[in-house]
Amino acid sequence: ITGASSGIGRATALLLASKGRPVLAVARRKERLDELTDEGIDTFVCDITADDEVAKLRRYAEETGGVRTLINNAGGAVGMDSVETGAIDDWRAMFEVNVIAAKRMISQFLPVLREAAAHVGGADILTVTSTAAFTPYEGGGGYNAAKYAAHAMMQVLRLELSGEPIRVID
Repeated sequence: ITGASSGIGRATALLLASKGRPVLAVARRKERLDELTDEGIDTFVCDITADDEVAKLRRYAEETGGVRTLINNAGGAVGMDSVETGAIDDWRAMFEVNVIAAKRMISQFLPVLREAAAHVGGADILTVTSTAAFTPYEGGGGYNAAKYAAHAMMQVLRLELSGEPIRVID
């Protein structure tokens, strides 16, 4: 689970662990992940916007038993400026974490998920988008666009993986 140090990611990690499911909680903030470690959850500090860190995460996951479900939860909004006045760097940051990082995770982990699916009959990719992908709001141009892009990417991935035992959910 990416973005597991707070919010939906943290709650999901705790819920799954409480049901006896193995969880690898991933986030940038070590001190927040340490709280999950205290709950018996395996953690890995990783900036998913960095190729080399995601490659290390994949190696760790493979060494510790693989992955059957990838939950792309990391994301966020930056600023509430209009489309006209919004900073390009803010938009770039939102696309980097909400879209490009999810793509990076999928590219790295699809081989691992395929291997898991071959052994257990299926695997899953869940990408947390937002109602912001469908309901625009004033000041949300960059976030709305990024979340819609993430949703569209999952729809395309679903088509691309048709016939494979990997479910794509968003």
